Amino acid sequence: MRSKNNTIAAFLGIYLLTSIQAVAEKTPLHSAVSDGETSTVKQLLEAAKDKGAYVMSQDSSKRTPLHIAARNGDTELVKLLLDAAKDKKKDFIFIKDQYDSTALHHAVEK
Repeated sequence: MRSKNNTIAAFLGIYLLTSIQAVAEKTPLHSAVSDGETSTVKQLLEAAKDKGAYVMSQDSSKRTPLHIAARNGDTELVKLLLDAAKDKKKDFIFIKDQYDSTALHHAVEK
């Protein structure tokens, strides 16, 4: 059942990729990263037209998907997100959430 849910989530995520944020004020990428769904994250990143802008999107707490992956200690997702940021990587790693914390702060707290 889980793989069926992953497929549905990926299709919904791809549909919502145009920066439409869900009621919970987060993108499908935030949700997939939060759930540790590596395959869904890969699908969402592959479908994104501007991967750098998409991975830099912030939720209602100003967290990027990188903040979430770092907080969860998910090194595979951290690497995927950093690779997707490409030329925006330098800016990406310095984005602060509402508590003035970067993804590195979250990684160290873990």
